[in-house]
Amino acid sequence: MYPSPESSAFRPERSQHSGRGLLLMMLLLTPLFGGAPPRQEVGRNHAAGWLNSLERPADHDARLDAAYSALQAKDLTKAYRLSVLAEQQGTPRRAVLPLQAEIFRAADYLDKEMASYRQWSALAPQDAVPSLKLFHIYLDLGWKREAEAASLQASARAPRNSRCYVARALLAYRSNDPAAGLPAIESAERLDPANSELTNLHASLLLKALRFPDAEKTARQALQKAPHSKGNRLVLVQALLGQNKNSEAESLLHALQQEEPDNAEVACQLGLLAEKRHDPTEATRQFERAAAGDAQYSNILWHLGRLYMQQGRTEEGRKLLKLFARMDGNASDFETLLKRLEAHPDDADLHYRLGRSHGEAEELSQAIVEFQRVLQIQPTHTAARKDLAAALARAGRTTEARALTLAHVRQ
Repeated sequence: MYPSPESSAFRPERSQHSGRGLLLMMLLLTPLFGGAPPRQEVGRNHAAGWLNSLERPADHDARLDAAYSALQAKDLTKAYRLSVLAEQQGTPRRAVLPLQAEIFRAADYLDKEMASYRQWSALAPQDAVPSLKLFHIYLDLGWKREAEAASLQASARAPRNSRCYVARALLAYRSNDPAAGLPAIESAERLDPANSELTNLHASLLLKALRFPDAEKTARQALQKAPHSKGNRLVLVQALLGQNKNSEAESLLHALQQEEPDNAEVACQLGLLAEKRHDPTEATRQFERAAAGDAQYSNILWHLGRLYMQQGRTEEGRKLLKLFARMDGNASDFETLLKRLEAHPDDADLHYRLGRSHGEAEELSQAIVEFQRVLQIQPTHTAARKDLAAALARAGRTTEARALTLAHVRQ
């Protein structure tokens, strides 16, 4: 049983989209438009759209209904208290764990969410869901070895589950050989042919493999299944741009912008198209619109800074380019650490540096997990223990932070 989480830290769900992580439908702007390679910022969401956060297990116990209702109302303290009460009244631990994992997820207690999934997996060795949940978390953390193991475990438990094939496809998407994921996503589509998200992922794999005509065909199939899906239209846009079919792509983007005027992604792409046809006025307008929607999107800063410099707005342009350089350098350092981690997954120093990087980016839940991993590998790592206590305190988990500090002092 977990200790009761602190009420002060149980707050409405914070965004789990940081500046780094997995974006399933990556937009590949650099290969399509050329030029200098500003790194696209990507978002983190380990649920990844493939697993419903609040879906109840098949063996759901009615005694948990009140706790689920409290979770849906974002009263996390009440939800946790009711889950503990239900277990005391006889609800099996196996039924309680999925709910508590979601409570911890909503509170951004990533470490306890992961522990809940691991316990759930151990208590339900035929259930693929906890393995799939862990897969997405591991993939977002950059723990490739653990992600591959979770994917294999899920596939062994549910070989006919389309989500297991999706996991295999995502591993390939994150690799240097995205085409290797095509057999897996095709298998997933055969098991769930009406699911447009699977077709979208299929098109995204083809895009990353630079197979633009095939991606266009597949994106149109996705649109037939879900005509109003923004994601399907954006994938089609990328497939069209990859073949220099700019007119149709721009028409689709303008239609999307009418529906979602504040969409930074759409504005950025319209700005890129305007740059390509040498229209700096329209490019500036679109990039400024994109920056208003998402000032942390580093591609916007790079393009807008260059446009300002060309227009004589030198000071503004230099500020944006300096900010881009800092963000891009940080992202590059982070990606280097992740690459090294693939080859050395048990390197305590790499995990420590990743924890520091997450902490500097205010990604406290990920920092906590990384520092805990360091201490699993090297229990005497004093700096990791100190930084873990600091991260817990910054995350509002002051009781845990004090206990960790006191335990260290007593040693």
